[in-house]
Amino acid sequence: MSRFTGLRQVIPCFFAILIDVLGFGLVFPIMTEVFTSPQSSFLATESSHALRYAYLALGFSLYPFFMFFGASFMGDLSDIFGRKVVLIIAMAGLIVSFAMMGLGVLFSSIALLLIGRALSGLLAGSQPTALAAIADVSTAESKPVLMSFIGLAGTVGIVIGPVMGGLLSSPRLISWFNLSTPFFVAAILSLIATLWLVLSFRETFIKHPHKRLEIARLFSVFHEAFGHKAIRLLALVSLFFQVGFALYLEIILIYLSTSFDYTALGLGLFNSVLGIAGGCALLIIIPFVSKHIRMEWLATIGLLVGACAEIATSFSSTILTIWLLGATLGFVLEISYTATYTAFSNAVDEISQGWAMGIAASVSGLAWTVTGLSPNLIPYFGERPLIFIGGACLALSGLGMLYYCKRLLPPLPPSPKVS
Repeated sequence: MSRFTGLRQVIPCFFAILIDVLGFGLVFPIMTEVFTSPQSSFLATESSHALRYAYLALGFSLYPFFMFFGASFMGDLSDIFGRKVVLIIAMAGLIVSFAMMGLGVLFSSIALLLIGRALSGLLAGSQPTALAAIADVSTAESKPVLMSFIGLAGTVGIVIGPVMGGLLSSPRLISWFNLSTPFFVAAILSLIATLWLVLSFRETFIKHPHKRLEIARLFSVFHEAFGHKAIRLLALVSLFFQVGFALYLEIILIYLSTSFDYTALGLGLFNSVLGIAGGCALLIIIPFVSKHIRMEWLATIGLLVGACAEIATSFSSTILTIWLLGATLGFVLEISYTATYTAFSNAVDEISQGWAMGIAASVSGLAWTVTGLSPNLIPYFGERPLIFIGGACLALSGLGMLYYCKRLLPPLPPSPKVS
């Protein structure tokens, strides 16, 4: 069967993911200016650096914190009501949250800005639900390829989100642009994604009457995950993976800025190289290599190679080496990301795909919430030791996946019916 089986049916999902991740990234340059610039009207001019950075850390961490609960609940919800309705709720929620953040900036309201940021995390259900939709329509052969396209959409969003936030907020580009403009543009893009889902996306999931909506499942889904041996181990693997990668992404830019005097342009270019390397991996490697090796084994290899690259970065003092290792990390960890989500999907049956994808996304939210505090540790440890710790986390993740492959790897599921 075709390695692209089910692609046409889930194309609207890719745009939804792109908007979700793009919106996550465009916040960073705006919140940085809003809370740290003395010219900002959000805080009094005499506000201390400690207060400014406390608000900035809160703004950054609210999304992943609420995503920890929201992603698992929304993914589980899609196993009850179907993928389409949950994707539409997620996208419609983003319209509201972006509008709130835009109004918060426009009227200098910290409450509106932070509530909008929290809401966008709580409704971060597009990615696990889109992944579940792919699992619904794909075959064992096409699943890795379609999963990689989701990763590619996310990578594009990560690369262009901060750039979009910076450009659309600059009055030097267009006179009427200001710090609220990117949020309103993101709200419009979310509206387009919502309409596309309403008009073009056909439901992929056959609803099962045994699952019912319960608010308590915001918490009980984690109890179920802990009781599922394969999901429990994969969640631990994913947690170490995400912590290791998040530490790298958050600290390496500070290291380049403080040790090599990189400007915002240089840091943006470095981020772009990571994204391009990851995109090449998803487009070139997975469609071909996945024909010959299980995705779980591919994740193991990628995580262990990534661990070596990140640890080597912590000992590197030459800029060329850091760039080459950064491209290597972007390449292998995008493969590992896609392969890990595929492992979650393969570990459960057809009626639990949304639940499994939600758990995977919630683990990611937890990791990014924890690592959001990492810059505060730099005065005590320095950048390079923290990057080393991130590499050690990747190594633990790779070893955990190796154990999973040797002891718990399930047989490939039969090819599901294709709509």
